Amino acid sequence: MRIVLRTSGGRGEYEMAGSQGTITLANVFNRRIILELVPGLFIDTGSELMRKDGKPRIRLVEKWGEHSYLTIASLLLLPKPIRELGKTIGGGRLQIRDSTFSITVINFAISKLTNEKITIRPTEIILQNYENISSKIDFAERLQLVFSLWDAAKNSLTNGKDINSFILDHEQSVLTGNLKVLEKSAYDIRKYTHSENDPLRQMLHDYGISGDNTYTMGIHPEFAEVPEDDDRSSDEIKSEIIKKWRLLAVRGAGGEKFRRIVHEAYGSKCIFTGTYLPSTILNPLPGVDAAHILPWSIHNINKVQNGICLNKLCHWAFDSGILRMNFDSKSNQYTVNVPDNFIDLHRKNIIDLSYFFKIQGVIPLENLPFNQNLWPSPEFINKFNETW
Repeated sequence: MRIVLRTSGGRGEYEMAGSQGTITLANVFNRRIILELVPGLFIDTGSELMRKDGKPRIRLVEKWGEHSYLTIASLLLLPKPIRELGKTIGGGRLQIRDSTFSITVINFAISKLTNEKITIRPTEIILQNYENISSKIDFAERLQLVFSLWDAAKNSLTNGKDINSFILDHEQSVLTGNLKVLEKSAYDIRKYTHSENDPLRQMLHDYGISGDNTYTMGIHPEFAEVPEDDDRSSDEIKSEIIKKWRLLAVRGAGGEKFRRIVHEAYGSKCIFTGTYLPSTILNPLPGVDAAHILPWSIHNINKVQNGICLNKLCHWAFDSGILRMNFDSKSNQYTVNVPDNFIDLHRKNIIDLSYFFKIQGVIPLENLPFNQNLWPSPEFINKFNETW
C-alpha cells in the first residue's frame, strides 16, 4: 500500500491507496497511523485516514501530530519537501534541496492492524518535481546512515559541540517519538550544514563516515513503481522486508570493534557448526563472520551479546531466514532449526538444505563463549524472532 500526494486543489492532499493481500482501504479508516521504523521502534504520527468528500484523506487528529511525509523527511535528514508540486524546480533533473521537491509516494507494508491503529513499515519514498522527474529513496538504506551518524556523534571529540548536540537531540526525539523535537533538531542540522543540498551527506562527510551506501545516500534516480495492489500475503511482505534489513551492513564507529570482540569471544568458531576457521599466515581473512542478531537495534547494537560468530555459509542462511536460532528458558539451551517454509522448498527440490538439516538441534556448550556473560541475549533473540 502507499501514501500518495494528490495534487488537485493547488497545495495537494495526502491519502492512502492500494491494498495488501486481503486488506483494503475499507479496513483501515479511522485508525491511528503508526510508523514502525525498525522492529520495536515506533512513532505515532497523531494522524488518521478519514473519509473527506468520499475520498481517503489523511488528517491530523492531535495538536502535536505531524504528516508522515514531514516526519519521514526529518527522520531521514532530507532537505525539507513541500506539498505544492507546482512550485518545485524543474530544469531537466530532480534537485534535492529545501522546498524544491515533493514527496509524492510513501510505499509501505502493514506490520499490524487493530481496531484502533494501523502500524506501517515504510519501504520506499518517491521524490518528484513538477516535470514528473522522480527519484526513489530506499528507506532502510537511508535510515542505516542516520544510525551511523548518531553513533559517530556519541564518539566524536573533534566536531563542534553544537552539531553533536543537534544530532543527539535528533536521536532522542526518534527514540521517544517526540515529533516537535524531531522537526526542530532536523531544522537545526539543516541550518548548521549551510548546505543547499543533502544535509545528511554533509554530516557523514564531516564525521568521516564512508562506505558503499554513502555514495548513493539511499537515493536511486531510476525506479520502477510498485503497483498499488499487492497480492502477496502480509507474511510474505513482512519476510521480504526483514531479510532486506538483515542484509544491510552496519556501519559506523563501532563496527570494527564489534567484529573484533565477537571473534575473540567465540575464538573464531562458528556457533552452529563448531568449525574453527581463524585467519592464518596463508589465509589472512577468517572463514567466520561476526553476525548481528538485531542489526537494527537502537540500543547497544554493537554489544557482543547482540552478536554470534558464524561461518560464511551459515551467515548467509541466518540472514536469509533459512536458519533460525531460539532460546529455551526452561532448559537454558540455545537451539537452531530450519523453518517449515524452507523445509517445503527442500522437499520440492527447489533448494538443497541438507547441510543445514545436519546442524539442527541444541547448540553445544563448547560452541558458546567461555564467559557466560557474553552468550547471546535471549531478549535480542526473542525480539528478532518476533519480527518474522
